[in-house]
Amino acid sequence: MAENNEESREPPAPLKKVRGRDEDRPFRIAVVGGGGAGVTAAWEIASCPGYEVEVFEQSWRLGGKGASGRLPDGRIREHGLHLWLGFYENSFRLMRECYAQ
Repeated sequence: MAENNEESREPPAPLKKVRGRDEDRPFRIAVVGGGGAGVTAAWEIASCPGYEVEVFEQSWRLGGKGASGRLPDGRIREHGLHLWLGFYENSFRLMRECYAQ
């Protein structure tokens, strides 16, 4: 089983040749849904050369079940604690990568 750290990640596969595709333009990818999985997919795709990614989310914020917000009375509505348990190593890896940018 592979370790979950930056050193063990394989480099992205090169773009495959697609008949009729202009090689000078990036491969455009649409990610539908801005929850944890959608944002992670977008981040990983965007880190690959030759790809351009756009996220489509129906809500007014990203995060899905990992999002939080404020109610009109100022109280915080939190329902995403299950995304941040200590054994979710990939979630923490993603946060470290984002903050490093």
